Amino acid sequence: MSKFKVGDKVHFKGERNAFTIRACDSRYLICTKPFNPRKTVLYTIVDLQEKVRGTENLVFCMGFETDED
Repeated sequence: MSKFKVGDKVHFKGERNAFTIRACDSRYLICTKPFNPRKTVLYTIVDLQEKVRGTENLVFCMGFETDED
């Protein structure tokens, strides 16, 4: 069972601000943080099994700004 839950804050080395977990299961974390210059969010996906973090590649209002998205 994952120790993470929706709403937790996750800090990554080299990052100033924390990401918020928006969805999770025993393997993956879907995380976002505000990107104020564009009034949107950055997101990243963490694979807990492989211990890797995906890129923040949907910037500039490309569809993942809300929980519903």
